[in-house]
Amino acid sequence: AIHQLPYSLLWRAIEYGIQQETVDSGVGIICYSTLAQGLLSGRFDQAEDVPSNFKVLRFFNSERVEAAHGEKGCEKETFEAIRSLKEICAEAGVPMPAAALAWLYHQPGVQCVLTGPRCPQRLVENLEALETRLSPRLAEQMTAATDKLKACLGKNPDMWMSEEESRFF
Repeated sequence: AIHQLPYSLLWRAIEYGIQQETVDSGVGIICYSTLAQGLLSGRFDQAEDVPSNFKVLRFFNSERVEAAHGEKGCEKETFEAIRSLKEICAEAGVPMPAAALAWLYHQPGVQCVLTGPRCPQRLVENLEALETRLSPRLAEQMTAATDKLKACLGKNPDMWMSEEESRFF
């Protein structure tokens, strides 16, 4: 058996119990939204840079677009985390998308990491993750860089809907 769950450096809600329950049950995890709809590509420095069709996610304030979640979002924390990850990856000499995907393989229960490249060049970049090895220290730095965002977004694993309307509950 295997569960398919949203999981990335920026979206860590499953770490609030779902991941451990899955591992304890002997079930593997297939991760989707692994680059957080392109936020972990390194191409976006601020919320205004992100295409509006991606701003429906709970990272963003619902006032920006017609988002179903109705939450204040975590824009400040999201882009602080992205800036920190860029610095960490630059110091390590590892492309951020490859590091973000490789980080997932360090997480308990993760069996498969899905990517959705929009062009052949992005596929090549995503494949680098298969050869990218993160030191435990680097993986820990990346985790720490997103801890504040994890706390802001909370335990609701639904990227699109508020906890009251979540498709997961």
